[in-house]
Amino acid sequence: MPTSLVTHEAHEFTHAVAGLAIDFVRTDRGFGPAVMTNAGARHVKVGVGGLDFSTVMDSETPEGSVAVQLLLTNPGGVTMCGVEVDQRRPSVFTPGVPVHGRLPAGVRAATLVAGASQLQHLAMDLGVGELDLGRTRVPMNPTPPVRQLVGALRLVATRPELIEAPGRDTLLLESLVLALAPAQPPARSAPRRRSSGDIVALALDHVLQTQTWLPTMSELCRATLASQSVVRAAFLDALGMPPSTYFQLRVMSELRRLLVTSTPDDSTVTGLASSLGLTQYGRVAGRYQVIYGETPRQTLQRRP
Repeated sequence: MPTSLVTHEAHEFTHAVAGLAIDFVRTDRGFGPAVMTNAGARHVKVGVGGLDFSTVMDSETPEGSVAVQLLLTNPGGVTMCGVEVDQRRPSVFTPGVPVHGRLPAGVRAATLVAGASQLQHLAMDLGVGELDLGRTRVPMNPTPPVRQLVGALRLVATRPELIEAPGRDTLLLESLVLALAPAQPPARSAPRRRSSGDIVALALDHVLQTQTWLPTMSELCRATLASQSVVRAAFLDALGMPPSTYFQLRVMSELRRLLVTSTPDDSTVTGLASSLGLTQYGRVAGRYQVIYGETPRQTLQRRP
């Protein structure tokens, strides 16, 4: 049966989207809930839900999987990998692709995760040939097969329990295969310039590898092999904010996660902040209160 989650904290929502590991960083002071319903069958998982607070998200499609996301409601300003997304064009993320998105409050989406090998086997059975599942991120054009996929996702989004009906997972996979199948051999094209999403992905990979919560611009430039202006423009394009603002929000989000999962008996605000490399405690507390509407000490004492 489908399982549901309602939470007011972004980090509790992290692993709730069809089994994907996602890092959400809140970018507002609202306290509206995140709501997610998950359901699964043999070869597919579906998550349907939405956010009543605005966030920036970072994720990566697992190796061996293909993820499809369809917006069900769009308050405007939803971007994935620096590309604005509408409700007619589902976004497809193939294995190993980093995904960076900006999600305003009020967005609601359906996410489908399927096994790449199952898709390839089914493509051969349907006679469409091998699918190109290279490292791509594609907003799909609204062709007839894509419209069929959109209809199937909307139906499951309305009634997630349908995915457990016999043959429903196969119908979803068939719709996805036909939507991914090329209508004609791809034309040869000139090498493209690195996208904003590529540059942001390199920057975040560097941060994860070095465990640096507040990297300098020089570090980001060396990690991405790009100039300061290019790095700044990439973050603005993909995430809607400069890198300094994003990493400040990111470290505040991590500090909040540590505070709400710790107790005053075994942790202190200064100790948790120090573990993240934060030393100017007065400034940290002031910035935290602006973002979350309460002091770090209040957060630490609020939950057992």
